[in-house]
Amino acid sequence: MGDKSLTEEILFMKDFHQILNLAKSLVDTVAKKKKIEENTDLSLLKKEDKNHIIDNLTNLDKKNARKILAHNFSKSKENDWQTIKQVVKPQQKLHLLKPLLRIAAVFIGVIGLSYFFLNGNLFNSQDTFITIEENDITLELDNGTIEIIKPNGEKTILNKQGKIVATKDKGILNYVNRNTSTLVSPIKKKAIGTYKQKEIALKQKDLIAYNELHIPYGKTYKLVLSDGTLVHLNAGSSLKYPIKFIPGLQRKVFLKGEALFDVVKNKEQPFVVNSKDIDIKVYGTLFNVSSYSEDEAINTVLVHGSVGVAPSKKTEKNQQQKIQILKPGQLGAWNKKEKKIAVTNVNTKIHTAWAEGKLLFKKMSFKLIRKKLERHYNVIIKNNNTQLDQKIYNASFEVETIEEVLASFRKNYAIEYTIENNQIIIN
Repeated sequence: MGDKSLTEEILFMKDFHQILNLAKSLVDTVAKKKKIEENTDLSLLKKEDKNHIIDNLTNLDKKNARKILAHNFSKSKENDWQTIKQVVKPQQKLHLLKPLLRIAAVFIGVIGLSYFFLNGNLFNSQDTFITIEENDITLELDNGTIEIIKPNGEKTILNKQGKIVATKDKGILNYVNRNTSTLVSPIKKKAIGTYKQKEIALKQKDLIAYNELHIPYGKTYKLVLSDGTLVHLNAGSSLKYPIKFIPGLQRKVFLKGEALFDVVKNKEQPFVVNSKDIDIKVYGTLFNVSSYSEDEAINTVLVHGSVGVAPSKKTEKNQQQKIQILKPGQLGAWNKKEKKIAVTNVNTKIHTAWAEGKLLFKKMSFKLIRKKLERHYNVIIKNNNTQLDQKIYNASFEVETIEEVLASFRKNYAIEYTIENNQIIIN
């Protein structure tokens, strides 16, 4: 490669498509389990670039950028990408790949660099350019592509077979569609016994297709699942859920962040919210789950109905933990370190007001308040006053801007701050 680095060489390479075609050829070769042809040019990378390649393949930050890009390839490109990942994924086998690794890494590297070079422009399935902004609501489909969900306008969501599985209208993504067939054939309870019903359902389990909705900081969004359950997702949250629930199996979804659930009652098909360490089991109720990664606890607040909170996996620490049943007006806090659930009585309005666009802080530490403000307004708050984080405050806001919120704190609590671009610095 001479004196130039790998990045410089790729960026300034005259024939950009030479590497892409070579990588595509490699993918086809690997997929068909053939040997590399003797005339294949493997001199594009030298031995000294190996460490750089491995770093690009294993670095988690770079992996996220590649993931977004990969999801927006067409089906053929997606299949090629999956083949590459299967080849290069196990780090312990890197020494066996040699030429294969080098060419695959070039393919990944070029695509990754072009992502930054084109300022975020990504290929969609029609090979046109789309741009995913940091504050876009995105939907990851079962076929791996990513859709941008705009607040206004109408939209239809299709499955792998091209059938409509959801519609977006008036700011709600709705999977209840009686005009389309279910993902799997419904099980007629009268025709088959309970045992047979469960057996068929388990066979169909692998057919479950998932979508995943991602909400950025500064936004919230509503989602109606296929059973009619209403989910209101808070800022900085994501929910993974089946396109269609399978009769005979529990209705299970996976939450990161915070959501308010209004679950449709179905005694024969429990609703389960998995949030990393815990499962919240429901039959029909209104409750809020807050499970941000930076929080010390996963909080479940029951508004009405009945829910049970229990560890999602049995370990030595939590094997004695039995399911904790919550009553309306109670909060079940799962301590992530101690692996225990503590139950207290709370004002549920404080924990659900966000779904109405309100912020209520009652006897809350400033450390927790500023984190909620960061999510709600999509800002960065840097606190240089460490003692301030431990102080407890009461406050409520509804339509105020972040500037008005800060002005209120300055007036009532003498908090000094400055604003620089999107960053708030507290002195």
